[in-house]
Amino acid sequence: MIKIMTLENVSSLAILGFVSIIISLILVTNAYVAILKGKLKLHKWFMGTAAISNSVFLILYLTRLFTEGSTPFDGSNFMLKYVYLPILVVHVMTALLSIYFVGKQLYIGLFKLMTTDTGELYFKEPYRMMHIINGRRALVIWFLSFVGGITVFTLLYLI
Repeated sequence: MIKIMTLENVSSLAILGFVSIIISLILVTNAYVAILKGKLKLHKWFMGTAAISNSVFLILYLTRLFTEGSTPFDGSNFMLKYVYLPILVVHVMTALLSIYFVGKQLYIGLFKLMTTDTGELYFKEPYRMMHIINGRRALVIWFLSFVGGITVFTLLYLI
């Protein structure tokens, strides 16, 4: 039997972290749409803001982990073995991978993006292609991490 918990059982740090991840997901999605429309400045703003929001999440998560400890899974043994743990493992792996890929993208975006005299943004080669190719990888890994984290939160606190 599935029991639905209320958020009153969840720490404020966990809720704030969850909200910051949802904000990050929305920002990254908007950044992707912006770049598809060729709006580089808007894409840069969304990605920078998403990186800040994601950093806020990481600070909140680590603070909660060190002050409150980890949250035990309260579901059935079947759910633990065949649903929660596999999703948690994929989430942790993609979260760790995203640190590398997103960090690399942020570096290229912050330090290799040039501005013309008219204010247009551009990359010198090979950074343009690196940013495009690695950006696609980072996007997929980051989205998998987002979905995994949201699912883990839901399994821990809401179901």
